Amino acid sequence: MPKLKYGIYSGYARDAVELLGQLISKYTFELHNSAYPPPRILHILLLLLTLCIPAGASFAEDTPAGPVCSGLTGSGCWQEIANLPGCQVWNPSPEEEETFTWSGGCVGGRPSGPGQLTWSYKRDGQSKTSTSEGPYIDGKRHGHWVMRGSSGRVDEGPYVDGKAQGHWVVRYASGRVREGTYVDGKEHGHWVERDADGNVFGGLYVDGKRHGHWVEDIYGEVHEGPYVDDNRHGHWVERDADGTVSEGLYVNGWQHGHWVIRHADGNVSGGLFIDGWQHGHWVLRYADGRVEEGPYVRDKRDGHWVIRHADGRVGEGPYVDGKRHGHWVFRYASGNVYEGPYVDGERVASGWKRH
Repeated sequence: MPKLKYGIYSGYARDAVELLGQLISKYTFELHNSAYPPPRILHILLLLLTLCIPAGASFAEDTPAGPVCSGLTGSGCWQEIANLPGCQVWNPSPEEEETFTWSGGCVGGRPSGPGQLTWSYKRDGQSKTSTSEGPYIDGKRHGHWVMRGSSGRVDEGPYVDGKAQGHWVVRYASGRVREGTYVDGKEHGHWVERDADGNVFGGLYVDGKRHGHWVEDIYGEVHEGPYVDDNRHGHWVERDADGTVSEGLYVNGWQHGHWVIRHADGNVSGGLFIDGWQHGHWVLRYADGRVEEGPYVRDKRDGHWVIRHADGRVGEGPYVDGKRHGHWVFRYASGNVYEGPYVDGERVASGWKRH
């Protein structure tokens, strides 16, 4: 049976088609032999068709321009609306056990005009319900929309042909607010994010990922540098609330390469990070003239270290897992030498000697 443009098999249309079938069967013979001229019979058929089919309806075969949802997840598809059988809405991201209801009209088998869409689904084993309000054109969102999620999140902005396009504002129940531009359904361009604690993040998105220069103000700590494909990547400067300034390289989201850390008290340290860990050779220079130099292994001193003081004293020996452990030697400007063992960071008094 053909479909009406309203998108459902109308009872009027069904009656009309069935009646027309009966009349055609009945009058097939009479069209050739009836005393009535054929135009009279045709006039009767047209009159019955006009009475049976509501104004504005016409027959059409609607084929979805894309896949029909059938337990699919992760890719867009056309999904039938639960309260409007035969009316299909474009679902860009199907969820588990998802159903839709629509309060507006349906034209050509697609939601059309303003209304409220309610959808229910399962995520992580929990049932959720969300609503959105705005206009559809040919089954796809088009125009200004407000979407309210089950978590209290509210997204507001324009759609064009089913994709977010233009300036959007996203508000969370926690007080966090994000705003910026969408292009073809993806965050693209400058975005600013503010949370309830006053922290501010601002920078560029490209195709839905942070990409380009960002400034992040987190509880008084200001971090600044580039993102690439949603990861910190390149030269960053991090200014902490206590006056400490750290700068160096990130690679794929991890500190990696040479870093310099300057403290407000004048102490300066520099050395290597590997995959986010202090790992490799470091030199620590203190405001009092002391210099400590040696290797780190995964954020802990490990290996042979040398410590030089401004008064000429020099100490050297091994660290193990962040603690002095093993034989140490201390040489003084006077020529005296002290040496002996440390165990787990503690000096073993009985093993020391002076010469």
